[in-house]
Amino acid sequence: MSDILFVDDDQTMRNAIKIILNGNGLEIANCKEDAIRLLKEKNFDLLLTDLHLPKKSSGLSLVSEARELNEDMYIVVVTGFASIETAIEAIKFGADDYISKEFTPDSLRLSITKFLEAKTNKKKLKKLEAENLILRERIHESTSLIGNSPIMKEIKKKIDIIGKDNESTVVILGKSGTGKELAANEIHNSSNRNKFPFIPIDCPTIPKDLFEAELFGYERGGFTDAKARKLGRIELADKGTLFLDEIGDLPLAMQAKLLRFLETSEFYRIGGTKPIKVNVRVLSSTNRDLAQLVKDGLFREDLFYRLQVVVITMPELKERDGDIELLAQYFLNKNNLRKGKNLKLCINDIKKMVSHNWPGNVRELKNNIESFSVLGELPLNIEKKTKGNFKEAKQELIQDFEIEYFKKALSENDNNITQTAKKIGISREELSRKVKKLNLSL
Repeated sequence: MSDILFVDDDQTMRNAIKIILNGNGLEIANCKEDAIRLLKEKNFDLLLTDLHLPKKSSGLSLVSEARELNEDMYIVVVTGFASIETAIEAIKFGADDYISKEFTPDSLRLSITKFLEAKTNKKKLKKLEAENLILRERIHESTSLIGNSPIMKEIKKKIDIIGKDNESTVVILGKSGTGKELAANEIHNSSNRNKFPFIPIDCPTIPKDLFEAELFGYERGGFTDAKARKLGRIELADKGTLFLDEIGDLPLAMQAKLLRFLETSEFYRIGGTKPIKVNVRVLSSTNRDLAQLVKDGLFREDLFYRLQVVVITMPELKERDGDIELLAQYFLNKNNLRKGKNLKLCINDIKKMVSHNWPGNVRELKNNIESFSVLGELPLNIEKKTKGNFKEAKQELIQDFEIEYFKKALSENDNNITQTAKKIGISREELSRKVKKLNLSL
């Protein structure tokens, strides 16, 4: 039996819930104060709370306080005003999920089962994360920039300083695949805005005629098909960060409106008559030459200077000495965990990667490691370039031969060291040393 707390000031709704959830360890509260008292007395598995409670105390404030009292409890906001904006707001305050009051008894019971299962999974995940903290930090779908090269250390230092500034606009330059969005995420996470949303907009993918609606939102009736109010990305990013990815592709007509917003922190929804003021930090990125776009009349000069208060240039992967192996191991660890494998990169694999030019930068490396995780070998388009004098080149070729030879021999003998050694005519001890030295997977 699970312990459930339901909070609603509507007597009819409370009676209905009692009937539907009879025998589920249910307790009822009709206001925030009663709910807080019960939450302090008992550890509930699930909290269901109406979004609108009496005495001007919002269900959202109850969500916030309830989360502080019980981190493991699953919290669901119940509201009659179903909208994505409401869901986002509830989750920002600490809710795990969202449900409309327009439910049937069977659909509610099904949802309760789903919520309780999610709560159990959440608790298991929390335990697993605690047991695997170091691994989790490495393989988490994180926003952290991986790299210890001198140039990346400088980038991280600059990002830390910029994050603490908390207000200035920043433009992040760099070729495709260098990690511009990761850098933007890092700036957001190192700022005081990190408890609020990071909202990205991929400028090239949004049709020109829809960009204003996507950015500023619209009122019901603002245009022919506007049947309900929609909040734009700027409004959803309030108190947080708005990231305009590839801003060089921003339609010229939108550039003036974006500039006005940057200058005033105010905007109008389409069809709206009152200005809306928000507190949003704007970050942007581009792989294009904005100065040249200004000369060509494709980008406003005043917006160009307004965006470039602070500039970060992300380096190409070939400039990041020592980071290729680190990144490859990072991506491989993630793929191994997701696919339930234990693949390793041998010395020859690492040499191939280090000698490759990586025109697609980190994204290309990530995709190649994904391919390695499936096929067990790096794609053929990665070719090793032999470097060094004759003696070094000779030793390199010998080592490459040994890697391929021993890998094939082990594979033919089911990775049995003793059997393989006997078959190829060397001692078991010598083969074990070779396997270790060449970092071969068994």
